[in-house]
Amino acid sequence: MSVNTIVRISDPARNGQQRTLSERVISFFTLPQVPLLVFLDDTVSMEIRDAIGPENRGLFIPTNERTFRDLQWPSYVAQEIRRVSGAYSFDFPFSGMVYVHGDVCDDQPALAMTLAHELRHSVQYITTQTTWAWNTVLMQCGDLICSEGLSWCDIPIEVEARLVAKRIHQDIFGVDETERI
Repeated sequence: MSVNTIVRISDPARNGQQRTLSERVISFFTLPQVPLLVFLDDTVSMEIRDAIGPENRGLFIPTNERTFRDLQWPSYVAQEIRRVSGAYSFDFPFSGMVYVHGDVCDDQPALAMTLAHELRHSVQYITTQTTWAWNTVLMQCGDLICSEGLSWCDIPIEVEARLVAKRIHQDIFGVDETERI
């Protein structure tokens, strides 16, 4: 993928640390050649957390008109996702976006784990659209998942993303730190 990373952290030292770590995490992936936005925020978007769940640390989302129907994005994120192309139309310069909340970006191990997890979702979306589509259907059937005694971490794309993120985290921080989080 052609990755455009935005680190929205005003402190130059922290910005550099987060950028370096994000580049290291990205280097573990063989990404398809489609444009991807990685947005590391300096705040927590409560609108996103309220919509997705309080435990949400970050997400991958395809970028298109639906991106704005499903979630209320902060204006500074929205202007990166879409560009005005006419009186009533927009262009979406990226196929998808990985977004990480500011409180996660404050913790390097958490940032690495979350970024790797969400990058894996971006690869899943681009390379296995049928699996992605079925998992999207499952996500719309939350009551069904719960009634079967399952949780989101049992969904196949989540299992795989967690395994990939854990492996990358171990390579960067070691087994002990990975087990800690």
